[in-house]
Amino acid sequence: GSVDASHLASNLDFAQTFLDFAGVSEAPELAQMQGRSLRQVLAGEPPPDWRDAVYYRYWMHLSGHYIPGHYGIRDTRYKLAFFHGLPLDANLGPGNSPATTAGWELYDLATDPHELHNIYYDPANRSIIDRLKTQLLALKDQYGDRDEIYPELMRLRETQWNP
Repeated sequence: GSVDASHLASNLDFAQTFLDFAGVSEAPELAQMQGRSLRQVLAGEPPPDWRDAVYYRYWMHLSGHYIPGHYGIRDTRYKLAFFHGLPLDANLGPGNSPATTAGWELYDLATDPHELHNIYYDPANRSIIDRLKTQLLALKDQYGDRDEIYPELMRLRETQWNP
């Protein structure tokens, strides 16, 4: 079957979903997990407080897939990503490369589902960008993904935050 694509899921939800289907509901570890069970979503009855956006981070700067380091947010219509392009943690794997050019990307997934046209620098999208950046910072904080341990990223983000 299929479910409404507006009910966004994250890989953080997998563990809780598996535990829910296995009947585990009292494990102390559940309180420390960041995701939510997808069981109700899969049954077509999502909770009324289901998320309206998901946060993601790609750590492996140019390692393996040659994708620059970045993080972003996706809601049901838009995807905003900050490509910091910095090899932040060499301990995450071999092959980290030198820094690449930093920049932002914004895609309207309703009109550009293949993400071919970056609309970040179009002034008409300013309110969308501001809304998504506010949500992005709130989700980073919610998940404890703070960049203070990477002062080079903090300086870069401060200079790149506005279009």
